[in-house]
Amino acid sequence: MSVIYAAFDTQRHICAFGDDQSMPEALPFIKISEDEQAWLLEGAANGKVMAVDDKERPILLDPAPPSPDQIRARNTAYRDWLLERASVALTPLQTAMLLGNATEAEKALARQWIVYARALKKVDLGVALPDWPAAPAIAGSN
Repeated sequence: MSVIYAAFDTQRHICAFGDDQSMPEALPFIKISEDEQAWLLEGAANGKVMAVDDKERPILLDPAPPSPDQIRARNTAYRDWLLERASVALTPLQTAMLLGNATEAEKALARQWIVYARALKKVDLGVALPDWPAAPAIAGSN
C-alpha cells in the first residue's frame, strides 16, 4: 500500500493527490488511504465536492447552489441557443415569403417562430427554473 496525500485549499476543498515527493509546498495536506482516495474520486465523479473536515478527515459535500450570476449566465446561454435554433428554422420561411412563393402553411409557421422568439426574449433569466415557451413543431420531425 502506498502513501497518499490529499492537499486542500483555504476553503478546505481537496485540490490534489500525490505522494510526499509531489505535493505542492504551499498547500496543507493530510495522509489518506487508497480506499479513501477511491471513495473521494467516486464521490467527485457523482457531483460531490471533496473536502477536509475540522478533524482533518476526508469528507464529501454537496456542491454549493449556483449564485444568481451563475443562474443568469446559464439561462442566458440556453436562451441564446434556443434563439439560434429559432433563427435557423425561420430563415428559409422568411426567404420564401420575401420571394413571394411561401405557402399559407409556411406563412403561419413563420409567424409561430416569430412569436416563439419574442416569448424567449421575455423569459425571466434570473430564476433557477425559467418557464421556457414551447417551440413550434419543425416540419418533418417527430
